[in-house]
Amino acid sequence: EAVRVIRERDVSKPLFLYVPFTAPHTPLQAKDLDLGQYEGVDMATPKIFDGESSDKHDLRQKRRRFYAALVSSMDAAIGRIRETLREEGMEENTFVLFMSDNGASYQGGCNDPLRGQKMLLYEGGVRVPAAVSFPGRIKPGTIVEQHMHAVDIYPTLATLAGSSISEGKPLDGVDAWPYIASGHMDPEREILLNARDRRSSAIRIGRWKLVRNGHLGPTSALGDDEEERFELFDLDTDPCETENVAGRHPDVFARLKGRLDAYAREAVPALFGKRATEKKPVPKVWKPYWWREA
Repeated sequence: EAVRVIRERDVSKPLFLYVPFTAPHTPLQAKDLDLGQYEGVDMATPKIFDGESSDKHDLRQKRRRFYAALVSSMDAAIGRIRETLREEGMEENTFVLFMSDNGASYQGGCNDPLRGQKMLLYEGGVRVPAAVSFPGRIKPGTIVEQHMHAVDIYPTLATLAGSSISEGKPLDGVDAWPYIASGHMDPEREILLNARDRRSSAIRIGRWKLVRNGHLGPTSALGDDEEERFELFDLDTDPCETENVAGRHPDVFARLKGRLDAYAREAVPALFGKRATEKKPVPKVWKPYWWREA
């Protein structure tokens, strides 16, 4: 569909194309052709599952092969899109951005050596790969060290397209083009990951990251008798978040907690988290244990 849109575009106008692949995602339903590439391959699995029974390990291996096959299918589709841009003579004047929206789920994915998975606020849940291509404007092989956020995409693309972002409501993101094109660094860049009282929240300022109630999922809340848990990490020296250094850096802890509390006070109440009044039927395509043979 993306190839069709590119080929049939109005050549007198600019083109913006948003292609949100559903792969890799559950339900993990890969094509036989893609699965064949991984038949018998010993796949790396998250280390937290080391020591599982052989049956569970075999099942996890199977999930990993399905996941890998989906990634291969997505990769091939992106290749077709890029090839179409070349064929249409658009490659030199097209900014291409690829990124994921969150870390991988343990249902087939693996974020090692980072801690955590999708829906958690540790780095395994929020640090994702991203790549851009803009021939003639970005030198191939360039590595951007500055941490950025998904909310930067809109102001960055708007600026590149020559649009003004100075009017209207304030934006959460910033124009990231200076980071990408010239290696500009903002060592104190503040990024909010979530801010909800008595739920999982996190904020990053430069090298420091504060996680509150990181053990909770996105819709879980602390019980009435539970106390808040805080973890402070130095991501420059500990990107895998293995050591809570809040006790050694009380000034840093207080600064980040103050900013996180301020955001929580500003946040409007969440629209989700309440129990459904009736049980919704599960679509038939969502087959539990899809990986088991009949």
